[in-house]
Amino acid sequence: MPCSCWFRGLLMVYALRGQDISRVGLYLRKANYFWMGLTVVFSVLGYLSRAYRWKMQLDTLDGKAAYWPMCHALMVGYLANLVVPRMGEVARCSVLRRTSGVPVGASLGTVIAERVIDVSVLGATLLLNFETFWGLVVGKLLDGGSYHFLTRHRTSLLAAAVIGGAVLTLACRRLAGCR
Repeated sequence: MPCSCWFRGLLMVYALRGQDISRVGLYLRKANYFWMGLTVVFSVLGYLSRAYRWKMQLDTLDGKAAYWPMCHALMVGYLANLVVPRMGEVARCSVLRRTSGVPVGASLGTVIAERVIDVSVLGATLLLNFETFWGLVVGKLLDGGSYHFLTRHRTSLLAAAVIGGAVLTLACRRLAGCR
């Protein structure tokens, strides 16, 4: 434990080298604490609502668990994501199994369903706002107007990407033995 504290301290010194620490105090004195407090309140409400949503999903699978253990498992998952990205999903399912006895398979299934819904909503949002999204891709990521072919054939390329993704998904399912 003391070794890890020293290691974290060294990483913090490395991260802050060359920074003017006195400016941090200045910014903290100038900060509007009303907005910071409001941000904290809405963040906590968001975490609590995610735990409640997860509880509703698990209740349909007979994975009955109390609200607060689910909330704690969710927070442990967020903490684990800080260490290893996407490890939090597995960690929160493991913690929920230990605290409430909910099988990992059931809880992991709800987590995967959440991710599928998240990606679907993101994709729908990008499709609904495709002009703005494509303008960002061409303007910022591809250095502006030097990619005329992409701008002229963007609908065909999007359709090809969707069809390619579907074919890849079917191929992976076939290889895995799923139907």
